[in-house]
Amino acid sequence: MNQFLEHYISNKITPVKQDISDLEEHFHRRIALYKTLGVPPLLFQDKIVLEVGPGGGYNPLVTQSLKLKQYDLVEPNNYAIDNINSIFQKYSIDASNINIYNLMLENFSTTIKYDIIICEGMVPGLHNKNEILKKFDYLLKPNGILIITCIDEIAYLFEILRYFIASKLVTNKNTFDEKLDTFEEAFTSHLNTLKGMSRFKRDWCADNLMGTMHFNYNFSFKESIEFFKNKYTFYNSSPNMFTEYRWYKEVPNELSLYNEYFLEQFSKKRHNLLHYEVIEKDRKAELNNDLVALCKEIFEYIEDSVINKKDRDKDISSVLSKICDNISGFSIQNSIAYKAIREINELIMNQQYTVDVVANQYENFQRSFGRGAFYISMIKEVTNAEK
Repeated sequence: MNQFLEHYISNKITPVKQDISDLEEHFHRRIALYKTLGVPPLLFQDKIVLEVGPGGGYNPLVTQSLKLKQYDLVEPNNYAIDNINSIFQKYSIDASNINIYNLMLENFSTTIKYDIIICEGMVPGLHNKNEILKKFDYLLKPNGILIITCIDEIAYLFEILRYFIASKLVTNKNTFDEKLDTFEEAFTSHLNTLKGMSRFKRDWCADNLMGTMHFNYNFSFKESIEFFKNKYTFYNSSPNMFTEYRWYKEVPNELSLYNEYFLEQFSKKRHNLLHYEVIEKDRKAELNNDLVALCKEIFEYIEDSVINKKDRDKDISSVLSKICDNISGFSIQNSIAYKAIREINELIMNQQYTVDVVANQYENFQRSFGRGAFYISMIKEVTNAEK
């Protein structure tokens, strides 16, 4: 059982519920994501699609409307299965082409090869990432499209710092619901700054401020492409942070060379994952490598603090100061990330671990979230043996 499943089942939750009261807007958001990834609705038509970890069924509600030939859902959480069935029933979904498998992907067996595989929010938090990625490759047919999400230490820095602060707020709270009540009160002002927020705040808190899967978030675009670079071509991403200036006649046939072009860009743009409002010009890859290393240190200290109950406040503060030095070259209009980290450092050094301070005192911190889930699409190339 992975850490997601352990957290969800032990607390009898499926914390991926969304507000879809405006159903048209919900459909618009999801289809806009697919278009950004280079997969418009027409590409789904008459295709065999696998979605792994569909959660509460809100996104499958959109995908199933795209006239699929077959739609298979693999979801090991019983509470999520109940929610999926409830959603499908509520909206009178014709489920004749839908198969729901209540098991982990590791235990899923089929002779089918899929045209499209979708898995979001799951791979980065797993210990057995390579095993899961190999399973995707096995299940996807040649020329098929794989859609997954990446989350790394830079993109999740502000969230892991909230996780750390949240742990300090509930040292005297015992029950799951007591902790969630505290988190909601402390972080609602933060979540209110996100204009596109569709998840319920309590669910967001249960998913991001509890459990232990977050310490595995070391799966960036780089790791993903390097794993697949000899069999897949990078297709698109959301957010789309890449440019393709190569003349099509000069695009290399060698897959690793084709993909290396985007890895080089990523190494110079990676700092833009730090804050969802910040778009900075390219900078030296060495600076971003240093930023990754510093963020990794933060993760390690927070894990030691929360899991092993060690006092790591001064260590975290020291690294936050180094991160400020690393991003001090950001332009004035993008100074929110720098200011937010300074504020968090002040909060930690002054031991201001109260709901009122977290909710109200630090404006830049409230508005600071990383580009957490980085979606990418890849195409599985046809090998010589398959031609």
